[in-house]
Amino acid sequence: MHDLPLAHITFSGLFQLAAEGEDAEVPLTALSGPDEHIHGHLVIAVGDRVVPQMGFWGPHDVCFNTWFEELETVVRELRDRPSATYVFDEGEQGQPAFQFARDDDLLRISVIDSLISDGVGDESFQSVACSWNDFLAQIYGLFENFRVEVLAANPTIGPLWLEKHLPRLVVENR
Repeated sequence: MHDLPLAHITFSGLFQLAAEGEDAEVPLTALSGPDEHIHGHLVIAVGDRVVPQMGFWGPHDVCFNTWFEELETVVRELRDRPSATYVFDEGEQGQPAFQFARDDDLLRISVIDSLISDGVGDESFQSVACSWNDFLAQIYGLFENFRVEVLAANPTIGPLWLEKHLPRLVVENR
């Protein structure tokens, strides 16, 4: 067995984007509907190394609508295949691509050049390894903790947003 650093996935500072033309972040208590985008700070770390370049306008501005869909796809593509790779390459606003490569219980994460935009990878974050099972448990924990926070912040609209955007993996693994 490999002696690998632990994966750790957390979030903080959740907000809804303000209406177009407005220059403010709206708290989740004012979440206005299931089609809104929830942003905030998402940290995926392997040991003490944090995956860089995840937010659009800085590390505090990760779109959870997008990242939840992509993390669910990482799980679906890699969970039942002991050797597989998934690349999230959105290409939006100069973002790099994020590569997740599984080899049995080893997961390697890399920030690579985007093939669809001018997003440049990060040479200092290539093939950073952790346990696949540990990473998987962290994803499930992220989804569950996010669910709890959204419901606490907005018990009226929160359930509608979660029904539309929270990956089904939360339900599958309860």
